Amino acid sequence: MQTVQRHENAELLRAAALDERLADWTACLTRAVVKSCDRLGWMSAARGNKLDSPPVPHSEYLTMDVMAFAHKNTGNFNVL
Repeated sequence: MQTVQRHENAELLRAAALDERLADWTACLTRAVVKSCDRLGWMSAARGNKLDSPPVPHSEYLTMDVMAFAHKNTGNFNVL
């Protein structure tokens, strides 16, 4: 939540929402979720953030905007 509340992220999300730019809003929120996953030590695959590690290298899984996986150092690839 802290990532979304950061001024630079919150302002971009707010402006996109007020201007009804759904694609921009989705892209901003996706970037914020990826940053949040990174801070939690999770790997994430998302549009614009390709996951190069197993289970399968992709930027999207099942057309979900973001998929998070347990940290690569654990050797487990549990979906979070």
